Amino acid sequence: MIYSITHKNKNSEVKATYKVVHDVRDESFECSCNHFVRNGILCRHAFKVMLNSEVQSIPEKYILPPRWRRELVPIELMPARVRYGEMDVEKQALINQAISMFDLIIGRVRNDKGALTEFVDQLERLGDEISMDIPILTVTEQKRNDIQELLCVTEPESVDVLPPTGVRNKGCGTEKRLVGVSERVSMNAKKPKRLCRTCDKMGWHDSRNCPMKGDSTN
Repeated sequence: MIYSITHKNKNSEVKATYKVVHDVRDESFECSCNHFVRNGILCRHAFKVMLNSEVQSIPEKYILPPRWRRELVPIELMPARVRYGEMDVEKQALINQAISMFDLIIGRVRNDKGALTEFVDQLERLGDEISMDIPILTVTEQKRNDIQELLCVTEPESVDVLPPTGVRNKGCGTEKRLVGVSERVSMNAKKPKRLCRTCDKMGWHDSRNCPMKGDSTN
């Protein structure tokens, strides 16, 4: 079967048209945009045809192993000891038990609004009690602790290695700020006037930047 997929703009004008060929015999989907050929990922046009055709699962040949598979994440990275940091077996068992109990209670009270409200209130009270004993870290502190746990290092009290001073990279700007016209006039008023040899007048300019110098050249 051949499907035609059109792209329209805000004015409902057709911007592009793509053709998707669906072969029911081998469950193949070929789109004229060639997105799968170029990138190894099915395009939205093919997914639209799959949706209309009520395809329950993506054909295996369009799932390039192992880039887009769930198995890409090793099994050993899934336990709680990796998500919550290194811990012993007993702590890991307690965390798994707490998660199981939470899921079990949610399954029991999810259809009872009153019981669910009471459960949430008890969780909030328990959270407040825990926060008094174990202070909540700021985002910066939590990030620092996560990095230290990941690298297995601690931050030293004093740092001996510092970035070099006096280094200026291209495009980093200057330390001078822009001076406005009124401020420039005020600054010039504080300076003594000089005699310009071009216009023979006293002012805050000389022969190099005399206003009459440009007129004389024209």
